Amino acid sequence: LTYLVEDDQVHTFVEVMAEVRRSRLRTGASSCELYQDGADLSQFVQVALYPTWGEHLRHHTGRLTGADQALYEAATALAAGPPEARHLFLPRSDPAPAGDKER
Repeated sequence: LTYLVEDDQVHTFVEVMAEVRRSRLRTGASSCELYQDGADLSQFVQVALYPTWGEHLRHHTGRLTGADQALYEAATALAAGPPEARHLFLPRSDPAPAGDKER
């Protein structure tokens, strides 16, 4: 997730994202880190790794508590708009079978 954060919100945003990290780890992520773009200090990228695509999808479909959702909403409120989401996968050397959703 890439967030654009104004200077006056950075401190609070980083604090909230530390809580978001703990939430992601508790709900299935194997790692979760926040990075600040060295060329554009207003951009922050949160990278969360999940063991499988299915595990990531379960994160969206029932593992979040109300408190988790409130944290994600607080992070978005501190940013200048909703985050840009990207899903990245390691490349496969063999083609995935049709219908392979687990990546």
